[in-house]
Amino acid sequence: MERTREVLGYLDSKIFGRPFFVLFRLTRVCNLRCRMCNVWTKPDVKSEMGLDEIRKVAKILKRLRVPYIVLTGGDPFLRKDILDIIRIFRDVNIHTRIETNGGTHLDKELMDNAVDAGIIDYSTSLDTLDKEKQDMLCKGKDVWQSAVDSLKYAIKKFPGVLPHVNIVVSHHNLSELPELCRFIHELGAYATLAPVVLGEEENSPLFKGFDKSFTFTAMDKEIARDVYDELISLKKGGLNILDSTKFLNHSVGFIRTGDIKWECDGGRWYFEIYPDGEFGLCNEVSMNQNILAGDFVKEFTTRKYKDAVRELRAGCAGCTYPIFREPSYHFRHYPVLFEMMKRYLRELGRWD
Repeated sequence: MERTREVLGYLDSKIFGRPFFVLFRLTRVCNLRCRMCNVWTKPDVKSEMGLDEIRKVAKILKRLRVPYIVLTGGDPFLRKDILDIIRIFRDVNIHTRIETNGGTHLDKELMDNAVDAGIIDYSTSLDTLDKEKQDMLCKGKDVWQSAVDSLKYAIKKFPGVLPHVNIVVSHHNLSELPELCRFIHELGAYATLAPVVLGEEENSPLFKGFDKSFTFTAMDKEIARDVYDELISLKKGGLNILDSTKFLNHSVGFIRTGDIKWECDGGRWYFEIYPDGEFGLCNEVSMNQNILAGDFVKEFTTRKYKDAVRELRAGCAGCTYPIFREPSYHFRHYPVLFEMMKRYLRELGRWD
């Protein structure tokens, strides 16, 4: 049922030019201090929208006929009103996924309550099979075990949709990616892999950490093709790797050359809402405007808005975020769309 709705939402977006999904960053507060991310360096609880404002956002997205929303952070489960927020989007019939680090704050009771409130999909993060290394990467304690325990419980709670695991690819884990993906597959989830992009310590965009130990070495660049060829082979053999073959191949190019330029559709088929209601093409490119200011639904269709979006995209250096790149691939490249459909059919047990 959910996959059918997702496909119908895709077709509606493709035909009528409506956004397919929105990434809603509810908070920048996080209980971890991951070295490859810096969202935790900019917490600002006072600027977060309250429930009344979020209800207005939900009504706007409903008018835009957005079929899919991702609630993320920081960690959205750290908001005390997260269950109310989930209910708001359930009540306007938007498929809701939540992204979390699966930390110790996420117990079974909270997970159960989130499902009852309306969460349909779940994703978490895991970057290695080495428990001590995961603690080092995230500057935490028992990070690996907590994420895996939460994932196992989520798999039981979401029988109709396979949860997925976000992996940040870097020097620290490149060689172990095939084995890590096998582990995630055996658990019953999907893996998605985003090569790390580092920023500078000052004014670094969200999710761009500045720890140079993550930098890909000359040896990493030599083995990247072999590692990703194995991932592509595993994917073709039925392993649960969410990323398209196109994205996996592009990832090799980035690791080797640093080139992250691509044809982005931010502001068109997807966009991001920040904790205070400001919105942008993604977490790095803001429109410097609040979604609650004026009539966003009407503005979205204007030539002025579309020209502003194109100008911002033209000035962007690019990214490696599969959550943005993959929808564009689906809309623009039919082989990627076919891969997605094949995966859906396999999930339904209809693909040999």
